[in-house]
Amino acid sequence: MTDKIRSFVAIANPNDQDAAVDVYLTDNAGASTSPVSVTVPAGGQYSAFVADAPISVPSGQARSLSFSASLPVFVSALRYFTNERNDSLLSSIPIADNATVPTQVVVIPDFADGAGWSTKVILVNNTEEQMGGVVQFVGQGTLTEPPPGVLVGTAAGTDTVFEYAIAPRSFFRLETNGALDNLSVGSIYIQPSPGFKTPHAHAIVQQQAGGNTIYQTSFEAQIPSTVLRFYAEGIGDFDAGEPKSSRTAIAIANPSSAAATVRLDLTSFNGSALGTSSPIQIPGYGQTVVFLSQVPGLESVKTPFRGILRLNVAAGTGVTAVSIT
Repeated sequence: MTDKIRSFVAIANPNDQDAAVDVYLTDNAGASTSPVSVTVPAGGQYSAFVADAPISVPSGQARSLSFSASLPVFVSALRYFTNERNDSLLSSIPIADNATVPTQVVVIPDFADGAGWSTKVILVNNTEEQMGGVVQFVGQGTLTEPPPGVLVGTAAGTDTVFEYAIAPRSFFRLETNGALDNLSVGSIYIQPSPGFKTPHAHAIVQQQAGGNTIYQTSFEAQIPSTVLRFYAEGIGDFDAGEPKSSRTAIAIANPSSAAATVRLDLTSFNGSALGTSSPIQIPGYGQTVVFLSQVPGLESVKTPFRGILRLNVAAGTGVTAVSIT
């Protein structure tokens, strides 16, 4: 927490009784505080910046937050970043589900580094056990050439692979410095060491231009899936820089050694078909990122539109993907 970066949490209680939520703060060395109790009224909500009482994350410091509730509740969180022009940029903070902790590799489908772009990787140990492993930055690759490791500069040095060790309930942060002149893109693999579980992971990708941070978004790590759905939109003339225009891109990573083939189906909210892509091939361990308007089969979809993008894996064991709007 700093005067430029603030985290906000909201807890909703759908039950007909008040819910008591105990919150534990843990630093990057694994030291936890005694629990702070928050009461969420029946059918109500609690929301606050985590620097405020009673949670009170110390200013200028980072903590992981662990929750224990007397009744089932819903939790969401946001990251508020105040940039150099005092604009507020918001990105989501994913919430880890302690009931489902994987042991296999998870993949963040997209990252960017260099030419004004940088990426911060955040790993959270949502267990009571030590975690260890590596974070690997991987390029896009081609159908004939395997993807290379991507060199990124960090406070821990310049490399393609970085080791992590995380105490129970604690966290690990790795931030690229974006110092390279050329833009590198690809995916990030979080590989646990044998016998260890996998931390919950997400990345914050940001862009700077003219000394100002103009864009931030977050991507959550995933295990491979064969069917995925996303919100998608196309509004205004994005290519011409029309104010308030937008268009959706999709990043797809293939964590298998064999190439994967996917198809994209775009439908409106009422279920009518807007377009279907030609087959898209993703190299083994590779990645692609593309605007929907550049995908063969979807380039003729007329704007404005808002709808659902469905990704189907036609060949392969599964992919990870995110939509970017």
